[in-house]
Amino acid sequence: MSNYFDHLFEIVDPDLNNYSPISNLSFFSKTVERLVDARFVAHADKNSLFPVFQSGYRTQHSTETALVHLYNNMVTTTDRGEIGVLVLLDVYCIRYH
Repeated sequence: MSNYFDHLFEIVDPDLNNYSPISNLSFFSKTVERLVDARFVAHADKNSLFPVFQSGYRTQHSTETALVHLYNNMVTTTDRGEIGVLVLLDVYCIRYH
């Protein structure tokens, strides 16, 4: 089984001069993008720059946590005898159609 995956880790041509600058550009831009993203998220988490209920770009947060929070708010509102309304807008549809 190990021979099956060996070709995935082969270096095609170790001499970077044999690659065009355009093909190197996407590699370097993705590397810089990941570095900046990791540093920014770490900085924002450390200094509490994200809103409390933001789920994107945060560790231990996902769409599921956002939906659980929304569901909890709707159930709590209903339990208090109040009326809860949820309005969902498709911004893409409004902007481009």
